[in-house]
Amino acid sequence: MFSKNFGLQPELFYNSIGSKSGSSTITVDYASLPIFLRYNITNQFHLLGGPQIGYLISADGQNTSPTGGVTTSIKDIINSMDFGAVFGIGVDLKKFNFGLRYSIGFTNIIKNSLGSAPGFTFKQEVSNVGWQIVAGYRLFGQ
Repeated sequence: MFSKNFGLQPELFYNSIGSKSGSSTITVDYASLPIFLRYNITNQFHLLGGPQIGYLISADGQNTSPTGGVTTSIKDIINSMDFGAVFGIGVDLKKFNFGLRYSIGFTNIIKNSLGSAPGFTFKQEVSNVGWQIVAGYRLFGQ
């Protein structure tokens, strides 16, 4: 903490993102590193905001149509890095913390926005956007 109310809060976590459209399901997994600017509203409640970088761990697509049912790795068509921002609110209960966060990706996670993989076709830019419910345990600091 820089002062009683302001500080930096870096984190490292595993992030799994999914999407479903018709009979197609996509799951993309990242190791994510956000660097938050933290503002303590009270001793227990805080606001967070800052950039986040993610490194692709795995990406799978599944076609669940009657003729499909096959899971295919689509890692080769997904960009290995994702950059975005995260904003949220949280509560600290001793060394445990819980929060609600909104994340938005700034990069297209598809290497070629008109690309495809067996059973999957992408025709638009895809970014990681969504809500996160988080629970954590503080290893360092106050």
